[in-house]
Amino acid sequence: GWRHVKETAEGFRKYLVAEGAEDALARYDRSGQLPKSDIVRRYAKYGKTVVEVGSGARAFDREAGHPLEFIPLADPASVGRLQMRLMFQGKPLGGARVHAGIASPDGKPGKDLTLTTSKDGVITVPAGAGLWNVRTIHVVPAPAGADAQWDVHWATFVYSRK
Repeated sequence: GWRHVKETAEGFRKYLVAEGAEDALARYDRSGQLPKSDIVRRYAKYGKTVVEVGSGARAFDREAGHPLEFIPLADPASVGRLQMRLMFQGKPLGGARVHAGIASPDGKPGKDLTLTTSKDGVITVPAGAGLWNVRTIHVVPAPAGADAQWDVHWATFVYSRK
């Protein structure tokens, strides 16, 4: 469910920068939509992982129905580079900034990558053995009648590659 935070307009701007959503800050600043007084933002986090149990049917591309969600376009365990589609409200989300990090099989963290989704919401995560964490944040004005002015959606997808 939603969590709510009351903050100043300046606090909201700082939050966007701290969370890596500078693209949202710039977009809403250009459009004149950024708040000029105190606001309430609400946020929700959606996580998915792929767990391999035995053999047989694979459900890696099953949609969980989250408002913001990564959908692998191939089995993460069987490909080198992995393409994923980022969906928001059931539609591909183009131009979104995505972060992908890996912990190698020996547990050492690798370099964190920044990727941008194509117009059809697709990113390509490079090959690499280890535990991958792919994540993004999407900030939008809350719908009319909501109990906040801004909605912040977080999505994470975790998978392991041998």
